[in-house]
Amino acid sequence: MKKLIVFIFAIFILFGVCALSEEVKKDGNFEYIVLEDGTAEIVGNSIYGGSKAVVNVPATLGGYPVSSIGKEGLFGIFSAPEIILPEGITRLGEMAIGSCFDLKKITLPSTLTYVGEAAFQFCDSLEEITFPEGVTYIGKYCFDGCSNLKTIHFPSTLKTIDDTAFGGCEKLKSLIIPEGVETLGSLAFSFLDNLTDLYLPSTLKKCGFMSFMECYSLESVKVVKGSYAEKIVINEGLKCIYVDPILPEQTQENAE
Repeated sequence: MKKLIVFIFAIFILFGVCALSEEVKKDGNFEYIVLEDGTAEIVGNSIYGGSKAVVNVPATLGGYPVSSIGKEGLFGIFSAPEIILPEGITRLGEMAIGSCFDLKKITLPSTLTYVGEAAFQFCDSLEEITFPEGVTYIGKYCFDGCSNLKTIHFPSTLKTIDDTAFGGCEKLKSLIIPEGVETLGSLAFSFLDNLTDLYLPSTLKKCGFMSFMECYSLESVKVVKGSYAEKIVINEGLKCIYVDPILPEQTQENAE
């Protein structure tokens, strides 16, 4: 009986500590929790559609340095044309900045390493995105439905572009997937009606189901001869254009 009481008391203490650590606090327009490492994660906001001003996310909340934007942390700030994220943020969580319909410009910090699932989904006014060096992962549905996205600047540190990450980005015309990328998820670049110019890296090791489905304007792909990417292109029934490895670059300009 004593053991049972001790066990129940331990569970109570454990959940009490967890609940305390997940306590939602507020500083200005931002709601946050304090993580175990003493940093803050933004989990909500009260900005929503009210202001058309630039949203400048603070570097600290309640005295705690901000390290991440959690699930839906900046979701639905409908009318903001620009969001600036401070240095120190390393992670964008699920739908972190999703459905910000008027967002045209986003400034990402150099400390960022992980961009989570649907982080920018349906930000359909966004025209350009620059990922800083250090980002290794772009999550599922990350830019799904960003129908006006024209220019992507990928980092050389990128390893994985997950399922449907850029699905429906129909304004994209040219893409260089940088050397270093090893995995493309299923439907990663599907429904890109205007894509005509594509380079797949020699480092590619895995390509999911129909990664370039319904890219109707794409007839040929630049690849390194003998690479895994060459096999993928041939299997898709597309023409291979053989080139030397294209060194990782930050700029992929997509002509109007």
